[in-house]
Amino acid sequence: MGKTKKQQKPQVKKTSSSKIKTKLDGVGQKQTSDGNGAGWSKSKKKKMRKLKAKLLFQSQSDRDSKDDEKTFVEATASADTAIEDVAPLKEESNKKPKSKLMDLLKNRLSGGRFRELNEVLYTSSSTDAYEKFSNEPALFEQYHVGFRNQIKSWPVNPVDVIYKWLLKLPEEKNRKIVIADFGCGDAQLAKNLQNNHRFHVHSFDLVSHDNPLVTACDMSNVPLSRSCVDVGVFSLALMGTNIADFIREAHRVLRTGGILKIAEVRSRFEAPSTNQPKGKTKKGCTLLDDFMKVMERLGFVREKLDRTNKLFFLMEFKRLDVKPDDSAAFTAKACTYKRR
Repeated sequence: MGKTKKQQKPQVKKTSSSKIKTKLDGVGQKQTSDGNGAGWSKSKKKKMRKLKAKLLFQSQSDRDSKDDEKTFVEATASADTAIEDVAPLKEESNKKPKSKLMDLLKNRLSGGRFRELNEVLYTSSSTDAYEKFSNEPALFEQYHVGFRNQIKSWPVNPVDVIYKWLLKLPEEKNRKIVIADFGCGDAQLAKNLQNNHRFHVHSFDLVSHDNPLVTACDMSNVPLSRSCVDVGVFSLALMGTNIADFIREAHRVLRTGGILKIAEVRSRFEAPSTNQPKGKTKKGCTLLDDFMKVMERLGFVREKLDRTNKLFFLMEFKRLDVKPDDSAAFTAKACTYKRR
């Protein structure tokens, strides 16, 4: 059998726009010379109309294609320029909100952790708190990170008030004024006074966290000898269920006539009294009234009570030469937080 030729696809010749224009002109001239094709047969007229329509369509397609290509190139170039101009701004604008968002999230986490640890300190004895934070010192650092963030929003820091008061004390002859800072935190008081030759500060807290100014210990049992301190300080440090033990320890280390300065959150002491006899509760009696009575039983007399600050009380007591009552007890209102 002879070889069968493979069927070839009909090739469509691409016609340039100039050739199309020539053909269109030729068709138009032919129609004009023949009186609009008057001498043509019907089939020829039909054929010529199709040819003209085809040529017109192809010509329009070529023009559209060129216009589209030109528009695409211009649009692409414009878009590239716009992207180059906007990209640095977008990158810069993205950095700032991201940084602010991260800071906000960190502060919220830090604040939440601070509140949890704060509640632990309020509702535990000093012995239990000392053991817990000694075993996990990182927790105490987390607590103080939250505390530092919190005090930024305070109109005044009680430590600063006590520091200014100390500077006004008369100078002791031939010796320094000895201060015991109970629950010192970052030992800000010692930092402020470390270059002042008039003072010597002992700073105590549950964890020293590598701070050479801080001695880690239980606030009810500090490593000082009896009657060696001129001024005792509790700045937002009466935390725990055994506050009376802290005061007894302050009485032990203070000299007779020594001063005890206490700064505390007002809301913890303005709550209603919990120590009134049943059926004999005095209207308006608060935990502050209970605290003053306990301080007398523990060998102190009140010298001053400053209520000018909306957030804090600032109290000043003098140490008497009397033995503290071992049975006296006091617990302020704990700051507890709702779980969400």
